[in-house]
Amino acid sequence: MSNIDGLTSSSDLRHKLEDYGFDDPMKVAVASPGELSNTLGIGESQAERLIEAAREQTTPVGFKSGTEVESPPDLTEADVVDEVEGWNIRRHTPDRISWTSSSDYSVVIKAVPTRGGDQPRTYEVRGILPPAGEHNPQQSKKEERVLKAEMDTVEEAVGYAVGWMETHPVEFEQDLTEFTGVSERTAEYLLLEHETKNHQQLYELWKESTLEAVIGKQWHDELEEEMKRKFE
Repeated sequence: MSNIDGLTSSSDLRHKLEDYGFDDPMKVAVASPGELSNTLGIGESQAERLIEAAREQTTPVGFKSGTEVESPPDLTEADVVDEVEGWNIRRHTPDRISWTSSSDYSVVIKAVPTRGGDQPRTYEVRGILPPAGEHNPQQSKKEERVLKAEMDTVEEAVGYAVGWMETHPVEFEQDLTEFTGVSERTAEYLLLEHETKNHQQLYELWKESTLEAVIGKQWHDELEEEMKRKFE
């Protein structure tokens, strides 16, 4: 046990601390005043001074007790918009806010603890979206991207999430599923990844061979006939 606030090697109190297992300043720092008072037979005010001195010695930048450590934020207290351009609120719980499209693409807000837990939590917006460079929408169900991280407040995170959804509306000018091989989920993939909203834009993707890489090979011949019949 090193010296704490005047406790020397000859101190009776120091020996009592060691006898009762308080052989390290950190053990004193995390004790309660009542515990030290009852164990050592000293007053609570003296126990408080001892604990404070131990905390200053063990943690120069400051010490937080269990009651002082920041509690996890309750995201249910945040004001949110239930529906944004084809995205609908799906979950609003203490630890998560999420919106989903009809095909289960999602935008999620989470609180993120900082490393070591000694700083306020930050917030991030994540999305389960078509992965970059991936042409098979069926493989994107569990692909999660960080859209923006390290925001200081949940209000900032909600504002960013809503703004992102507003600039990525799940709304079509024409029904893409009228074409062979284009399911509802594939249509949303094409919308979010390529901004494909109508038949003409779908045709342009087909001419670039991008569409063929998205839909199953079994549909290629029939889709080619449909495209030529409609546009050529």
